[in-house]
Amino acid sequence: MADGIGGLVILRALRDKVVVSIPTEGGSLLSTHADTSLIFPSGAFTTTVDLTYRHLWADRNTGPLTGIGHTFDLSAVYSDTGLVAQLAPGQSFAATVHYIDAEKGPAIESTLALYAWDGSQWVKEPSSAVDVGANTITAAPDHLGLFAVLGETQRIYLPVVRKR
Repeated sequence: MADGIGGLVILRALRDKVVVSIPTEGGSLLSTHADTSLIFPSGAFTTTVDLTYRHLWADRNTGPLTGIGHTFDLSAVYSDTGLVAQLAPGQSFAATVHYIDAEKGPAIESTLALYAWDGSQWVKEPSSAVDVGANTITAAPDHLGLFAVLGETQRIYLPVVRKR
C-alpha cells in the first residue's frame, strides 16, 4: 500500500488476533475460533511474556505444497520491557490445529503437516503429525515465528508450448 512520501507499507490481512500473558509457570492460548491451541509448559519463557497469535488470510509462497487456510504468526515480548522474547533454550510448546474436511481442498490429507517459515522457504516441523480421524495436526516447535498447515497435492502442471 502506498504511504504518500513515506514510501511503501506492506500489510498482512488478519483473520484473527489473540494476545495472552504467559507467566514462567506456563500457560495456553486458544484462537478465537478454537481451531488452534498452543500450550506452553513451565519454564518455556524465563519471565512473563505477552504472546501474540495472528491468523493470516492467505497461504503464501507455498511452492509445490498447498495450504489449507491455517497460516499463523506467533510472536512474544517481555511484559516488563516490551523487548522481543523467544522460548528459553531447550524448550518447546504443544501446538494443535483442528481442520474440517472442507478446508483440505486439493491437499492430500495424509501429507498435512505443520511447517515453519525460515525466511526463504517452508520447513516441515520434525515433530509434526496428522491424525486424519480426528482432523488434527500436532507438533512441538522449539521456536516462535510464522507457521502454516501445508500438504502435498495431486496437481499436475503441464508445460506451456508456444506455437509460432
